[in-house]
Order: sequence, then structure tokens, then C-alpha cells
Amino acid sequence: MDSALVESIKLVGGIAGLATAGFTIWDRTFRARPWMEPHIAIGQNARPVGVPMIDAPICLRIHNPGSRTIGIGAVQFRGSRGGRMALSDDVGRDVHPRRLLPIAAGETRLFELIWTDPEHGEDLERPIWITVSWRPLTALLPRPPLRLRTSIGALTRLQEAEIDRNKRAQGRG
Repeated sequence: MDSALVESIKLVGGIAGLATAGFTIWDRTFRARPWMEPHIAIGQNARPVGVPMIDAPICLRIHNPGSRTIGIGAVQFRGSRGGRMALSDDVGRDVHPRRLLPIAAGETRLFELIWTDPEHGEDLERPIWITVSWRPLTALLPRPPLRLRTSIGALTRLQEAEIDRNKRAQGRG
């Protein structure tokens, strides 16, 4: 049986180890974690931002709330349209798959989503998982990825609602 001093050292060491583990998990998982959401890119006066032929391009908005520049790495699409969706910034990126797209501290960046037209009879409500890898540019290891669950139907409804809202706002102004 150990003395009271040895038991105290074990207790303090155990608590310090748990605190270190907790801080490491918090630091790697939650601190300065960017967030993403679907976004419809309509500029002022109802003029679209992006490709001129599209009334309101559907984008992923990724915001970096941290104090360091982050890099967006690989973006994966899983679900019914996996392989038929991409970010417009990713076209041709397979040449340099490790290239990171930067987002400065406190900044937001839009990444336009593109996809092939749905096939006749395809379920537009089938879930699509968008997974985005990221890391601070000064870090060596990636952080837990960002994930977004959506569907083509949900994105299309969001686009239609934003166009309708913008038309109503223009009618009042």
C-alpha cells in the first residue's frame, strides 16, 4: 500500500492528465472551428453573383471565425449524387489534390456548387452528405471535417425561396 503522499501525486497526475486530454480535444475539435451552410448568391439589385446564366447560384458558405488563416482541403459528396457534384473551385483540382483553398481569419468564402441534371425519376430528397476537410495553414494535421446533410430538393427549394423573396423585395422598392 502506497503512502498518502504517493496517492496524492497519483490523484493530481490523473487530474492533470484528464485536463490535458480535455484541452487537446477542445482545441482540435471546437476552438476556432469554421462553419458552413448552403447559401444563394444573389447580389444587390437582383443581379446574380457568379455564372451569368444562373439566376441565383447555390453555394457553400464557409466562415472562418478564428484568428488564423485556414485552408479548405478535399471536399467529398456522398449520397445519390456522389461523383456528380463538385465545387466550381474544385474543377481540375485533382491535378493538385493537396492544394488548400485559403480563407483568412474572420472571413467568409463562397464556393459554388455544380452538379449534373437529375435523371428522370431520381429521388431529389435523397440525402447528400458534404464533407469538407480543413486545417489552419500553420498546422500539420487536419482537424475533424465539417459535415453538412442536404439534398438536391432542399437546395432547389432554398434557391427558389431566395429568388421569390428577392423579387418581392424589388417590387416594394
